[in-house]
Amino acid sequence: MAAYLTPDTIKTIKVAGETLRIKQKIMPDSARATKYVAPYVLQGQPMKPCALLAGTGKAKGITIHNTGDIAVPADTTPAEQYTRATWNGNMGGVIVHFYVHGTDIWQLLDEAERGWHATDGSTRRSSQRTGETIGGNLDTIAIEAIGANAETEATVAKLTAYLLQEHNLSPETDIYNHNYFYSVKYCPVYILPHWSAFINSVKAYYNTTVGSENASAGNASAGAIAIGDTVAFLGGSVYASSAATIAVSKRERSSCKVTVISANAKHPYHLVSVDGAGVYGWVDASSVSEGATPREIVVGSTVRITGGKYATGQNVSPYAKSITHVVAQINGDQALVGFPDGICSWVYLKDLGLL
Repeated sequence: MAAYLTPDTIKTIKVAGETLRIKQKIMPDSARATKYVAPYVLQGQPMKPCALLAGTGKAKGITIHNTGDIAVPADTTPAEQYTRATWNGNMGGVIVHFYVHGTDIWQLLDEAERGWHATDGSTRRSSQRTGETIGGNLDTIAIEAIGANAETEATVAKLTAYLLQEHNLSPETDIYNHNYFYSVKYCPVYILPHWSAFINSVKAYYNTTVGSENASAGNASAGAIAIGDTVAFLGGSVYASSAATIAVSKRERSSCKVTVISANAKHPYHLVSVDGAGVYGWVDASSVSEGATPREIVVGSTVRITGGKYATGQNVSPYAKSITHVVAQINGDQALVGFPDGICSWVYLKDLGLL
């Protein structure tokens, strides 16, 4: 038998009640090219970027690719062979996070680290999130779907749904294709002709996964808080999943809608801000005020600026977002907020977080 790769770890995940097995063979930072691989991977140089996504390890999106199917011996799979080719320096410098063929998934980059896959180098362009920017290589997790195979595409949709939930991303704004970052490349070639249907498939798995988690919680909505309620988030940690141990963000007090409940979980409520304060994720029960009437922003309210731009269109500086402000005036959907130095600026109400 050929010298095929063996995974260092097999990670088991659940998506919409189904079990997926991810064979992990993570390339270490110490891996060096034993030959010329690409203009940016010369002999003796690192086989991967050795850098964190977005500089922090927090993914901003998922990028979907297609590559051609290949014939392989009966005792291995195309996903293993592509992974092995990457390890051996035979992929021309391309390195993605996941290869998928049928139900076979191989992972060779940690989800927090950068790959080389989007053909956009170290550049950023406008994101699908209004007012934000994104780079395919710099900021996204790459999934390579092998061949025009319905089973492969279904597995990719499930894996995408899982990654969206794990990284606190949205199926509405955070799924990209290679063509988005490099318009010359018609990729994913097999999925692009029905891209909208693929996105809907991801959304269905994403929503079913949320639903199954909720269903497994028993009579989760029988208490004072139910799915669809608007509640007061009292401020604190926000997590990527109901069982996560490390918070993905800290948020101030916010009026939020309850979108999912997972009773008896470590962080039982999934909340989304309705006042622009940026809460999107799972929170502790102690952080939620049951049956609380959401507070409104009024003249005299203390707020933080959560949006990226003032109502005038100018960018909000990091300093301005780090300090508190007092609302001096409200006019329609805008508020005039005062800085400590007495300067005032107009900000959209949706871009203010109430403290």
